[in-house]
Amino acid sequence: MRVLIIDDGFTGWAGHNAGYNLSLCDELSRRSIAHQLFCHQSAATLSGLPPDVKPVFKQFAATVSFQSKYLFRWLNRVVRVLAANAGHFSDLLSRVSPEVCDGDIVLVAIQSYRTSLAYGLWLLWLSMKRIRVTVVFVVHNVPHKYFGHEMACLRFLAGRQRIILAAHADPVAEHCCRATGQKCHLLPLPFASAMGDLPVAREIKDAVISFAYLGVAGLTKGLDLLVKAVDEQEDLLRAGAIRFIIQCNVHMPNAEVENLRSRLNEQATRMAGIRLVTRSLVPDEYYREIDTSDVVIIPHRAEYYRCALSGIFADALARGKPVIVSDGTYMAKVLRQYGAGLLFPEGDARGLSDAIRVAVLRIGELREKAFSAKKAWRDIHNPGRYVDALLAISCADTTS
Repeated sequence: MRVLIIDDGFTGWAGHNAGYNLSLCDELSRRSIAHQLFCHQSAATLSGLPPDVKPVFKQFAATVSFQSKYLFRWLNRVVRVLAANAGHFSDLLSRVSPEVCDGDIVLVAIQSYRTSLAYGLWLLWLSMKRIRVTVVFVVHNVPHKYFGHEMACLRFLAGRQRIILAAHADPVAEHCCRATGQKCHLLPLPFASAMGDLPVAREIKDAVISFAYLGVAGLTKGLDLLVKAVDEQEDLLRAGAIRFIIQCNVHMPNAEVENLRSRLNEQATRMAGIRLVTRSLVPDEYYREIDTSDVVIIPHRAEYYRCALSGIFADALARGKPVIVSDGTYMAKVLRQYGAGLLFPEGDARGLSDAIRVAVLRIGELREKAFSAKKAWRDIHNPGRYVDALLAISCADTTS
C-alpha cells in the first residue's frame, strides 16, 4: 500500500497548504509507508522536503483563468470550469497515473470542487486499466450548492473505485452528509507545529505586550477591522505598553487590501511599536513570529470562517499562544472549548479594540490558559493521529 497526496491548490505551494502536506510526508516516512506528493513547487518550501519526497506538479490546471467581456457572466464561468476540468484531467492522466498502483490510497488534500468531473473521468480510466484505489477527498469549507450533484457525477463515473469524504470541522462534515447522503469522516489537523518540543513561555520584558497578525492578504477577511482597532491603541503604543507585528503580504491584486497596506504604512510611520511585514515568511520566520508574540489576533469574519479553522489559529493553540478571534466563526466555538483567548463581536472594530485592551490587563491569566490548553490540542491535532485516522477510514471493510 502507498499513499499518493494530491494538492491541487490554485496558487503556489507554500504556507499552510505546504505545511499540511509536509507534515504528512514526514509521518509517512517515519512509518516507512511509501508515498508520493503532487503539488506546485515553491522554492520557499522545497528545502523542507523529506529526502524521499519529490513534488511532481510544477503548475496545475486549476490556475486556469478566463474572462471575456463579450460573453455573459455565467458563460464565462462555464468556460472556466470546462477549461479547469480539461487541464485537471490532462495532469491527472499524464502526471499521476504513471505512479498509481492497485490498492493505493489517493488523498486529495486541496480539491477544487468544480473539477470533480476531471477526477471522475480519471477514476473511470483507472477502472478501465483494472486499477482500483481508495480516494479520500478532504473538504475544507462548507461545499457550495452544486456539490451534491458533482459528487453524484463523480461517483457514477468512478464506478467501482472507493470514494471517501472527509473534513476537519463537524459543520462541514454535516453539510457534506446532507448534500451527498454519504458519511463524511472527521480528520484531525496534521500541522507540523503540533510536533516537537514547545518553546518556553516568553517572558514579558518591561511590561510590553506583543500582538501578532500573520498571514497573506488576498482578501480583507478582517484586516480592515485590525487597521481601525490599531488606531484606537495610540495611547498604549506611545506609552510603550504594547507593540504589533502585522503581516500584509498582498499575493493577488486587490485594491482594498492595497489601500489597507497604505494605511498600515502610515500608522507604522506615525506610531512607534508597529512593525509591518510586506513579504512572505518562510516557515522558520513564521513560527519565530508566533513564538515571540504574546497574543495572536485573527479577526477573520464569519463569512470566510463560519465552518473552518484558520491554520494560524491551529498553530497558535499548538504553540500555547492566546488568540483573539471573531465571534460567530468556527474558531470561536473551538476557543470556548479550550478557553485560550478572547472573543469580540464579529465585524466590530471597536469590539476588537476593546479585546486588545482586555488582553493587556489579563495577559497573565490568558497565557496560563493557553499554555495549559496546548497539550489537549496537540494530543488531538498532530500528523500521527491524522495518519492513523486516514488509514482507518481507507482500510475499513465497509464500502463508501
